[in-house]
Amino acid sequence: MHPKVQVFDGDGNFVDGSAVQFTFGGTGGGDQLGSSSSATVTTDASGFAETPDWTVGSAGTHVLHATIDGVTSDVSVTSAPAHHVSLSIHSLSGMKNGDLLPSIDAAVLTASNDTLLDEVFPIVLAGSPHETGKHIFNSASQSSNNRGKTTFSGLSLDAEAQTGGALVFSVSGESAIAADSVTFDAISAGSPIDVGGSQSSYSVALRGLLSGTNAPSVQLKDHKDRNGVSGMQVAWSLSGCDGIISLAGTTSNSDATGKAVSPDITGIGIGSCSLTAKAPSLSPTSFTIAVTP
Repeated sequence: MHPKVQVFDGDGNFVDGSAVQFTFGGTGGGDQLGSSSSATVTTDASGFAETPDWTVGSAGTHVLHATIDGVTSDVSVTSAPAHHVSLSIHSLSGMKNGDLLPSIDAAVLTASNDTLLDEVFPIVLAGSPHETGKHIFNSASQSSNNRGKTTFSGLSLDAEAQTGGALVFSVSGESAIAADSVTFDAISAGSPIDVGGSQSSYSVALRGLLSGTNAPSVQLKDHKDRNGVSGMQVAWSLSGCDGIISLAGTTSNSDATGKAVSPDITGIGIGSCSLTAKAPSLSPTSFTIAVTP
């Protein structure tokens, strides 16, 4: 379209040969006048100044300002998105930092009747900033199938995140396609480390020994990329074990793979009791140790 303005002087006469500056405002973006975001047009003998072709950008309100000698006149149009991204989930609560998110289905639908489009779209997601240089969520992108659908799996919250936010899904390079988002309430602090036991129960013969690869162990992994956490001290303690087993020490350190093995265990009496492993700031892991004849 080619909006135009007509300029008059104070006596109502046409103003010929004056420069009119056309610029944009409003909530919509991406507008163009020809190949530029602004234009200067000289009025003709009838006082008219007509813009180059106005291409409306993204969805929203678009305002064209026409200014001459400090006086401005506006024209506005409102555009709706051509299509929109639709998600299977829109909100989650009770999340902890490092948590794995459920799978999220994303589809690009028509604006008119919410039907799928027979087209492949590059769908991009990004998380709200947590602090400088960090994000609450992993960011990712992937192409839809030829029906405009895809599923995002394996997403997790940043292990250092402490606040809520939004995960925004949009189509790369397509500002006319409205985005959709998943919102999160305040994220509760959780340990950035998972601890898991090798197994829950062990048996040792009377006067026998559990040692090395046969002994109870815990595996320490960070939430964010699931790598082993090395060099962390684990405290080992016995409960209800008097006269049943002896423990050769009270601590051990995790190795390069994040594995921490208990000190040697010796069976000295028949029965069973509990062995607990506890790393700083982490939940304890308990094992049942049975001494058999």
